[in-house]
Amino acid sequence: MGFPFALRLTMGKSGPSRRRTSARVGWLMPHPSAQEAPRGAKHRRAESESGMVTLETALATPLIVILTLGLAWTVALGAAQARADGAARDAALLVARGATDEAAATEARQILGPVSVEVRRSQEQVSVRVSRRFSGPGPVLSKLDYTVRAEAVAVMERS
Repeated sequence: MGFPFALRLTMGKSGPSRRRTSARVGWLMPHPSAQEAPRGAKHRRAESESGMVTLETALATPLIVILTLGLAWTVALGAAQARADGAARDAALLVARGATDEAAATEARQILGPVSVEVRRSQEQVSVRVSRRFSGPGPVLSKLDYTVRAEAVAVMERS
């Protein structure tokens, strides 16, 4: 088969007083194996493919929208994970300073919204685990559920 066009390489001087030569490559010459289409065949082909751009756009647009929603949801999950880390850290610091578990849960809910908060105490440290479930956006991605979890540990302060 081969390429439909052959390369044409021309050499020439870049100017009358210069000694450098420059090469130009062009796709100007048709390849000998390329056959000419019969007269009118190009026009018939254009008529048979006239609705292809509309069809391709109609098929690609929903996929692009779903992909964009999925990417936006992923970014939102990353932001929610950062907020969950902050909520767990703040709640652990509150409990380590002597606040009640309910005050720590209230603090975490102010930062992240409706979350489940689990507080564990030991003699020297306190551990707070925060989790919240997110579902995907829209009717197509709503079946994608993801739970954001974060845990923070703080050393109990002596009073």
